[in-house]
Amino acid sequence: MTLMRCRAVLVLLVLGAPLCHAAQPGPLNILLTNDDGWDSVGIQTLKTALETAGHHVTLVAPNTNRSGSSASLTLDLVQVDQPSANTYAVNGTPATCVFLGISGILGQRPDLVVSGTNKGKNLGPEIPFSGTVGGAVAALRAGLPAIAVSTDPPVDDETDPVFIQHFQNVAAFTVRLITRLQTSNPDPGLLPRRTALNVNYPPLLPGQVQGTAVRVQGQAAAGLLIYREVAPGVFIPAIGPPPPGQQEVRGADGPAFEAGFVTIVPIDGDYTANYGVLLTMAFVLLGLQP
Repeated sequence: MTLMRCRAVLVLLVLGAPLCHAAQPGPLNILLTNDDGWDSVGIQTLKTALETAGHHVTLVAPNTNRSGSSASLTLDLVQVDQPSANTYAVNGTPATCVFLGISGILGQRPDLVVSGTNKGKNLGPEIPFSGTVGGAVAALRAGLPAIAVSTDPPVDDETDPVFIQHFQNVAAFTVRLITRLQTSNPDPGLLPRRTALNVNYPPLLPGQVQGTAVRVQGQAAAGLLIYREVAPGVFIPAIGPPPPGQQEVRGADGPAFEAGFVTIVPIDGDYTANYGVLLTMAFVLLGLQP
């Protein structure tokens, strides 16, 4: 499927134009992971919502916070604990949890991998560093459809009812998104081949959300990660200024998110530059001897 057709299909799926007669969706076998840890509010709320919708959910997630782990793998011995039924806490990265869940726990390939809900947005140039998105990329490598879900909560206190309700709202949206994919997709597999969705929900009440926007991954960084020395040989991370001269791409996810939209970016984990750059480099490097 071409990139343009892939985008067109996803726009129709998300925005609601019927592609075929809707069928009554059946329950899915879902592998659920995240990078905030198996017991975080985001993943536990999402698990409850998916199960309430009738899906069979197996939670396989890190036993500690693994934010910023991208799609890295844990290649040492992996310890797995089972705090409750269908819930597994793993001393590994989100991508590790996905491969472990598929091969060592489920005993069969799931219909869908969902990663989230992450506390903190994953937009633009932040996407490659996200452990939440890394879990979805691991699913792609296994040939499975995937959805990564992130949000900026309106408050930071995880015990605040506003915080909890916000994650319930995001979970409800995710359930509706999955239902839309089930009932509107003309092809098997929920999503176009080698495609995952990176979803970011703004810190707003449902009535304040402006809508759903299918966008491209932005390229303008709000700031760069830097490290400051606080003692001899001891550094702490901080956010520094953005790189100079950067320009945002047309149709980027960041501006839509800031305007109050739920943004959905189709991703495929492909690091190849665009076709124009590919041709330019082929011309420059033509004839270079190895």
